[in-house]
Amino acid sequence: MPVIKNIKVDEHELLRYLGYRGQDMGCELIKNIHDISGRCQSLSSPRYCYNLFDVEQTENSVHLSGTDIYLEGKDIKRHLDNAEACAVMAVTLGMQVEYELTKLEYQSVTNALIFNAACTALVETAADICEDEIGKAAAVRGLKKNYRYSPGYGDFPLEQQLQLLRLLDTEKRLGITLNSGGLMIPRKSVTAVIGLFRRSEEMADGKLMCQNCSMFDSCELKEGGENCGR
Repeated sequence: MPVIKNIKVDEHELLRYLGYRGQDMGCELIKNIHDISGRCQSLSSPRYCYNLFDVEQTENSVHLSGTDIYLEGKDIKRHLDNAEACAVMAVTLGMQVEYELTKLEYQSVTNALIFNAACTALVETAADICEDEIGKAAAVRGLKKNYRYSPGYGDFPLEQQLQLLRLLDTEKRLGITLNSGGLMIPRKSVTAVIGLFRRSEEMADGKLMCQNCSMFDSCELKEGGENCGR
């Protein structure tokens, strides 16, 4: 699977995930953030995979042609409204990051929080790269993409994540599995669905609305007047 090389942690995004609002940070904390960002980069092995599927609209779901998977929920159906096809994608930073995060959670709450934010920023950058590759693959078919939409957003059931992982054979291809609680391992992994459209005017309008997000009620970014950019 494609390995993404030479990507760096966006420290602006890292600080945003930490809830930074312009507070004064001492030199020691700034150095710690830089050091932990570098540690995240050195331990990460960002990789991704994706497959394209034609789609068939049903009354209450979207069928991935050639599979037994029906994507459920009004939000994913709206996301793929008028789509000719879709991409199912998965991205991970790898198990070394998982081991380090687990270790830090026992050693230092502060360092674990910083490392977690660094990894979140990095896996989102990796997902952006995968999404760009999907856009290029779609263009070969004369299609345009919208944006990625993950299980757990809106009413797109988180339980369907297992189906997407099995569909992509991520355990073999990327080493991603689900634990007994339904959490992806490595935790710094992303799955998503992207709509592919024949004409840009048929694409679903806009980006993910905050009120459709599963984190709407508890989102700290929203409380600060920001959003995650999705």
